[in-house]
Amino acid sequence: MNPPIARFFVDLLALVQEKTDGRRSPAETQELEELLYQLRMRALNLGATAAPNGHQGA
Repeated sequence: MNPPIARFFVDLLALVQEKTDGRRSPAETQELEELLYQLRMRALNLGATAAPNGHQGA
C-alpha cells in the first residue's frame, strides 16, 4: 500500500462529500460518512506502519 495515494483518494472522496452536500439522501449521507471514517482510520494505520522504518517502499 502507498499511504500518499491512499490519502489522496480519501481526500477525493471528502471532496465528493462536500460537493454533493444537500443533494444526498439521509441514507447516502450516513453511508458516505461511515465510509470516510473507516478509510481515514485505515489511512492513519498505513501511515503508522510506514513511519517506523522511514521507508515507504518504491
